[in-house]
Amino acid sequence: MPILKCSWSVAIAVAIAGCGGLGLSGEVLPNLDLPPLAETLTGPTQPIDQTQQAEVGTSIMVEGTVQRVAPLASGGLYALADDTGAVWIKTTAPLPNPGDNLRVDGVLAYQAVVIGGVDRGEFFIEERDRRNVTQPNTAPSPDGADPPANPG
Repeated sequence: MPILKCSWSVAIAVAIAGCGGLGLSGEVLPNLDLPPLAETLTGPTQPIDQTQQAEVGTSIMVEGTVQRVAPLASGGLYALADDTGAVWIKTTAPLPNPGDNLRVDGVLAYQAVVIGGVDRGEFFIEERDRRNVTQPNTAPSPDGADPPANPG
């Protein structure tokens, strides 16, 4: 399965679109049946490169190291990476710091970005909750390079 690329064009598109522009409002995804926040950070995590195999709107729990942050007017985006890949996390909370090791619970989302008739959009996770972890299931990118690319 291809690994996600954290591109600034998608970050800007998400920032401009906001939650309502993502087609993920309550009308589109009614009744998500989400667990209470107290229960969200327990249980197994999944490798980041497997997150895009789930359906949009699915609860996702990942663990990794913050690579980059992109502040927005309300919250922002941060790239979270593990040994398998990287994914953008959209949050309304204060942004974490690069190098922070986090466990994140959220909902899988997709932002279409059509350029020349080709969808170059990306999957991302809308954060519901997060916590710092001391032993992440990750190895941060040694050279600080962009997260792995998605050729699709």
